[in-house]
Amino acid sequence: MLAQALIGVVLAGWFLTKSIDQAVAALFGSGVALINGMLIARRIIKTASMLQPSPAQEVRSMYIGVIERFVSVVVFLALGMMIWQHDRDAQLALIVAFVGGQVALMIFGKTNRT
Repeated sequence: MLAQALIGVVLAGWFLTKSIDQAVAALFGSGVALINGMLIARRIIKTASMLQPSPAQEVRSMYIGVIERFVSVVVFLALGMMIWQHDRDAQLALIVAFVGGQVALMIFGKTNRT
């Protein structure tokens, strides 16, 4: 998650050279990516802490996590798009920062599952 935050700050700094609204939107987008990463980590920890879960319980837990993440991302991105509905450049900054955070999660995110 540190990589996600770092990417978000770097992107916000770059968008700050354009406008303050774009920088704030970029921070919002990277925040959505961070929330998504935290939800993934929480679900993995919760699933791993189950006492001898059946495969069905593990799958059910992970499906619930996917639904939580999907709904939260859709709601937060829609909220951000509504906040900056008259500023297409800020909307672009929001999406770019979100995607940057997700890419950082895919590249640097790892789970230690035993």
